[in-house]
Amino acid sequence: MERRRIQLTGGSSFMITLPKKWVEANGLKKNDELLILERKDGSLLILPESPRRSNEDVKEIIVSEEVSPDSLFRALVSAFISGAKFIKVSSAKRLSPEHRNVVRLFTLKAVGQEIIEESENHILTKNLLDPSEMSFESIIKRMLILVLGMLEDSSRIMKEGRKELGEEILSRDDEVDRLYWLISREHTIFSRDIALSEAEGELFSSFHFFMVARSLERAGDHAVRVARNLMALPDSIDPENLRLISLAIDFSKRILEESVRAFLSNDVGSANEIIERSDDLFEIYQELQYRALGENPSSAIAISSISESIRRIVEYGKNICEQTINHVLSSRDSEIF
Repeated sequence: MERRRIQLTGGSSFMITLPKKWVEANGLKKNDELLILERKDGSLLILPESPRRSNEDVKEIIVSEEVSPDSLFRALVSAFISGAKFIKVSSAKRLSPEHRNVVRLFTLKAVGQEIIEESENHILTKNLLDPSEMSFESIIKRMLILVLGMLEDSSRIMKEGRKELGEEILSRDDEVDRLYWLISREHTIFSRDIALSEAEGELFSSFHFFMVARSLERAGDHAVRVARNLMALPDSIDPENLRLISLAIDFSKRILEESVRAFLSNDVGSANEIIERSDDLFEIYQELQYRALGENPSSAIAISSISESIRRIVEYGKNICEQTINHVLSSRDSEIF
């Protein structure tokens, strides 16, 4: 840390000198403009108008013939979430068709990612999204709609016997994953880009949105498990068990929807009420677990798994409510309960 004395010029203007090393490192010269942001704590943030290009903008993944397609896909998702603008996949030899297909699949699933260059031994992708144009709130709302739709279609599988809806549920889960990767990426960018986080809002807000997105993504995973287990149930299942499952699904939908609504409206009172009311599921959960013992072994396992997944979805709703409380209390000096 360096100290600078404030100087008075012209009788009314205050000025300080800039560290020479910092000026040279950023390639600044006379008459260049700087960005000055006043922070809530009273400090000033001074930034060059065109910041230096960071090595974090480019991630290179070097693959060998032995690297599995799944391993490469996970590495691509990790590079995307890290906030890299360019992702390069390269090989000492010719890239295999399997690896090329993985990169193409990745660009279809990752929001804003496009192939801009390709040769025998490398593929370069670029993310075309502008982080400053993204709305955390709109992403969360879209994720909620998708997860609620997955749970609704699970009920239709059970009530109407429409097992073909299982494919639609899996497709929605892919979309939930895409949005979760996106909000994870934006949070990473906010975490390291001080100017962006200051201009768009406090960094802790992006953290809480990220945590809510994670709860919704995991709720989506459990919605898939509910659907798969419902499709595995035979037609001879006890109607009372189906009724209890339907009640539990409806309950989880209400808790999840109300939790997100409380978060987006910063409603601490509703968040606390939802947390307390979520325990009402326990009675249905216990009865389902008990009644599952009266079914054949495969059906018993499916019913037990369904009830456990629904319980977990409600728990994720509670987690969202806790994020609401944390978010609000960390941004205010006082709160009326």
